[in-house]
Amino acid sequence: MNTLDSVAEHTETTPGPVERIAADGAYHDANHLAQLEAQNIRTAVPNGQAHRRVPGQDEAHRSAAFSHDAKTNTLICPSGETLKPIGYNRNKTSEKYRAADAACNACPEKNVCCPNAKGGRTVHHSMHPELLARIEEYLQTPEGERMSHARQATSEGTFARLLGLLHWKRCRAWGRRGAQAEALWRQIAHNLMLLTGQWKPLVLKPQTEE
Repeated sequence: MNTLDSVAEHTETTPGPVERIAADGAYHDANHLAQLEAQNIRTAVPNGQAHRRVPGQDEAHRSAAFSHDAKTNTLICPSGETLKPIGYNRNKTSEKYRAADAACNACPEKNVCCPNAKGGRTVHHSMHPELLARIEEYLQTPEGERMSHARQATSEGTFARLLGLLHWKRCRAWGRRGAQAEALWRQIAHNLMLLTGQWKPLVLKPQTEE
């Protein structure tokens, strides 16, 4: 048996068309998720921004608590103030809305909404809210949870090998190019350990039927 057969023997499934993709939250581009959905590829990517809060902000004033009025293209805050559109983010995956400075500075809930803001509250509203809602719903299903666990087993496990077994707690090369080259060499070393059978591929255990 050659090394490629040895690797294939430990994998859970044989290679084939990509049907599902799992990734970490807060590092994705919603435009890319929309393109994947158009290709009938299921994505298991948590929306890290939906539950993110700045220090001092309470749950009731997170961005998801602001309602969008499609007719006027404005956001309404939990206190009833209106936020008007002021532009888009860099990748145009969300539109930015801002409340009037005077309204926020006079609001009694400012200390739990935007305590560090000198003016009005700014909120990003996704250009793909329905898509993100569908993905969030999928993540709550048994299949979605298994996809998330598979990502943790493979991606986080591989990263742990790079840090621990390949002693990569910090870069020893200078500059961005040096760090990229070092990361590439360590990835090559990791893959060689797999191909030679020194390490086994990291895969999620097969699901057992109850």
